[in-house]
Amino acid sequence: MLTLDLVGYSDAELKQAIAEHCAQLGVVTEVTIYRAAAPQERPFALVRMAGVDEVSRLAATFGDATLGNAVLIQLQQEARVPSFLRRF
Repeated sequence: MLTLDLVGYSDAELKQAIAEHCAQLGVVTEVTIYRAAAPQERPFALVRMAGVDEVSRLAATFGDATLGNAVLIQLQQEARVPSFLRRF
């Protein structure tokens, strides 16, 4: 599972953020985002990696399942603190 600001990021920004997290474990070749359409559904990303070893490392770190050279990663909304509660 990967925790990110799903509400605040556009699809392009979300893809970039996921790619940056996953690139620590190998070469990312593609990121596909599936946002939840209903409240009971969970968003996820399908992240394709360049090699089998990279897929294994990514799956062990963030993944729920592997699909060939890709890893299915469940996404979770990070906690958002309202601005009036933040300390300055």
